[in-house]
This record gives sequence, structure tokens and C-alpha cells, in this order.
Amino acid sequence: MRYSLQLTVAFLAVILFASTATAYDYTYEHDGTVYEFDYGYDPAKAMPSTGGNMYYELARDPAYMYTGEYAGKYEYYFDLYTTGGTFYLTDIVGLDNGKIANAQTERPGGGTLNTQRWGDPNGMYDAWPASTGRIMDMWSKSVNASQSSASAFDYWVSSYDDGSGGWTGGGLGYSWAGTDNPHSYAEYVSHTWWPGGEGVWKAELTGPGQPVHWYYTQFGIVPAEDTIYMPGNCLYWAPSGATGLVLTLRVIYDDVIDPDTIGWSMNATKQYDILGNFDVSEPFAGDCDLDGDVDWADYQALEVGFGVGTTWAEGDFDGDGDVDWSDYQELEANFGAGTSGIGNLGSGEPVPEPMTLSVLALGAAGLLASRRKRVA
Repeated sequence: MRYSLQLTVAFLAVILFASTATAYDYTYEHDGTVYEFDYGYDPAKAMPSTGGNMYYELARDPAYMYTGEYAGKYEYYFDLYTTGGTFYLTDIVGLDNGKIANAQTERPGGGTLNTQRWGDPNGMYDAWPASTGRIMDMWSKSVNASQSSASAFDYWVSSYDDGSGGWTGGGLGYSWAGTDNPHSYAEYVSHTWWPGGEGVWKAELTGPGQPVHWYYTQFGIVPAEDTIYMPGNCLYWAPSGATGLVLTLRVIYDDVIDPDTIGWSMNATKQYDILGNFDVSEPFAGDCDLDGDVDWADYQALEVGFGVGTTWAEGDFDGDGDVDWSDYQELEANFGAGTSGIGNLGSGEPVPEPMTLSVLALGAAGLLASRRKRVA
């Protein structure tokens, strides 16, 4: 009991120190100068290296997806802020579009998504070439205001303001409705003189030899690498003077993104840096249920799987196809690590002390020997 209390006090001391020692969300280094920033709107971030009068920034630290449809992948939210500048198209360049897990190629009601091209002969979407993918998890002013406005862009928008500062996909018919936006609708600003103040209305994937937006076709812009282009109802030569958050784009990616390999611009190149902390905390060895910590529930899962399990959920943390002593040692080493504190203290479960874990492990080892003997 005394040992557990000492561990708890030590853990709380570490948390307290960390919260007082770090007063910013991330650092950005450019030309030998290190800047300390918090996420959100800050005109100081709009530097020549980041876009001048606009900048892209992560909305928050990226996250490893522990469970659900995208388990094992990485979640990124990209924000575009303006300090008074406007645009018609912006691009995020340098990702491998084939690794974007939340891209769609079909309309909600069936049928192929199409892209825009200059010279559409009949003004109908069916005359445009098939899209190579579109990210529906995107938010901006007006387009995401309500069900009716979202329905007007029925295969460009995945959710809308639910009236209480949150988001819903109700009534749109999207199986992939993305509602986990870290911002409220009220945070977005209109950046255009266009009637109604519509914001950015789609995020489409393209790349070398693939379809591009009509605006790029008109000016002869051809992407040299994979690109996400995001058009809005605004012309860059008609400044609005608005300042603040313009759009948010959610990207579910197969790998951890290296910020040095991506960038943004208005001409399908990596012209400007994207700000934020791109480090990702991956699962702890021992976290059987992938809930972000290593606690008693994980030990119980390993105990059941010891000697018979073959998957991570059963305790195979080293990926060698079985659950054995080495897997137990990894769980023991990480026991108490994670987001919910030492051993998930709030759950009401007792926290096994190291000696207890070792005794339990010996019992599990004996169980394994017994099982092997019976099999023999």
C-alpha cells in the first residue's frame, strides 16, 4: 500500500512539473530562430516561410487511432488561418494520397464523384472526369452552417452545426459523417465577398497525370506530386479583410507524417511550411485494449492469452505470434503508463505492485507449462 502511494505521489509530481515547465504547444524553427506557439489564431505565425498573410497549422497534436474503423492509423486536423488575405485555391502537397484512409470516391447515394474541369460542355457533373478521391471531413463558414446548407453541397460536406456548438451528420445520408471537429462553427470566419459568404467547399485529391480543378487548367498549373486542393468561393484579388479560422481538414493517414516532406501553397507546390507538433504517441506495449494506458484490464487480457494468444489484444506485443514471458515483461515495464494515470486509479481496480505482478507471472508461466504438457 505504501509503495503504491509513493508511486502515486511521484506520478502527480511529474505531471505538475510538466504542466508548469511547458508553456506552449509546439516550437517552430526557421533560419536559426526558434518560435514558441500555442495552437490557434496568432498573426505572428503568418511569416514569409508560412504564407505571409495566411498560414496552415495543425488544430491539435496528431493522434494514434486506437479503435474503430481507422484503428492503427493516424489522425491529423489541418487549419487554415488568414490575417486578412484571401484566396481561390489552397493546396496541401507532399502526402501520398493513396495513404489517406478517409478519402471517398463515391457519392453518398451512389455514383461516382467527379472533379471540376475548365470547359465543361453542359454544366453537369457527369461531364467531368472521375475524381481520384475527396475528403469529406472538412469544415468552413456557411457551407457547414445547417442541414440545408450542407445538403446544397450534398457530396462535399460531411457534417454541420447542430445548434449547440457541436456537429452532426444527421439527415445527410453519409455513412462516414465526420463530427469530431475540435472547433465550433462560430470560430470560422467568412473570407469572401461572395453573396452568402460561402467558405471552402471541397477537398479533392489529385497528382501527376490526374484531373485538376478548372482554375489550374486555365492557368496551366500541373501538380508535380500528390496534392489536396481546396477551392473556395473567393477571389484573391478581392480581399475581404476577415481574420481568423477559414477551414479545417481532417486527414486519416496510414503513417506518421513527416512535416519536412509536406507543405502548402496556392499553386500545387510545397511553398510554405505547415505549423504544429507532428509527433505522435503510439500505443504502449502492454496496452491490450488500445485505450491509451496499461492497466489491470490489460494484465487480465494477457493472463487469459498467455500461452495461447497470437494477437496484440491477447498480449502479443512483440509480434512474434505468441504470448509469452517476453510479452509479460513488456507489460510489466509499462504498467501504469498512459493517459489515465498509474494503473487507471479512477477505475476502482487495485494496482498490482511489482512483486504481485511477478507472482502472477510465475503462475501464468506455470499455466503455460501445464498447457504445453497436456498438448504433448
